[in-house]
Amino acid sequence: MKHTYLVALSSALLLFLGVASPPAHAAPTACSGGGSFTVTGTSINSTLNCEGEAVIPAAVTIIGPSAFEFAEFLGRVTFESGSSLTGIRSQAFAGTGITSITIPAGVTTIGAQAFADSSALTSVTFRGMTAPSAVSEDAFTRIGANAKLFLEDGATGFGSVGDTWKGLLIATGGTIIAPAPDPAPVSYSPAPLPPIAAKAPVITKSFSLDTPVLAKQQKKELRTLIAEVGAGGSFEVVAGAALSPGVTKRQAKALALAKARSIKKYLVLRGVKKKNVSLKTKVLRLGESPDTQILGSKPNSS
Repeated sequence: MKHTYLVALSSALLLFLGVASPPAHAAPTACSGGGSFTVTGTSINSTLNCEGEAVIPAAVTIIGPSAFEFAEFLGRVTFESGSSLTGIRSQAFAGTGITSITIPAGVTTIGAQAFADSSALTSVTFRGMTAPSAVSEDAFTRIGANAKLFLEDGATGFGSVGDTWKGLLIATGGTIIAPAPDPAPVSYSPAPLPPIAAKAPVITKSFSLDTPVLAKQQKKELRTLIAEVGAGGSFEVVAGAALSPGVTKRQAKALALAKARSIKKYLVLRGVKKKNVSLKTKVLRLGESPDTQILGSKPNSS
């Protein structure tokens, strides 16, 4: 009993002196289609297994870097009424399957590639009356074609209907409206279409990578790929990890992501622009070979 009292007293003293900090409150929040994400204090940290819909609690102020990155089965994100959110950090929703999102009014910062590679994302609604003060130019890069931005009536700092803001086409103020009916067909003779430029060939390298650590031979192959494609080309890394006894789907996906990031880091180190490297992961069945592929496309010269 005396020993327990002394330990408690010592801990309290360290806390009072600022040497120790109380453990942050962490609470898992279930996603509608399976998996969960963790709210620590007022922020959301990295998660890999959120599927379906993620409902962000009102107390959350920050969605951390790569919080939902590569959660490819995450299709919808909603925010509780009275949201306190102020910031969406870099790559927070990169590579997800969300099709639309309504950003709370209090958000003032959106980080680099926060919604990058979300090919299904075609609708972004912002509830603030003024544009966020700090939004990365590539926050919405490589998302759905002709993605639209919807604003509240009277919102300022974004531009006018028909303009683009951070790559999003400003469609209208206020709530999203139904499109007008198509006009009656008009007969006309279409002008001949210009010839379609041939797509640059894709060069592929494939090798087995059991850990995120690149071997000398694998680095040599990556250098060869860069030489063939050119440092100005675009690269897609598709890293896989196989399920095995004692390894969960989440753990396998985390391993695949670590491999993909290791390759991206080396490509950037060798002169490839970070924004030109996209990452994908796949979880394979027990016994399947977890090969990793890197697809390189030369710059379009047309």
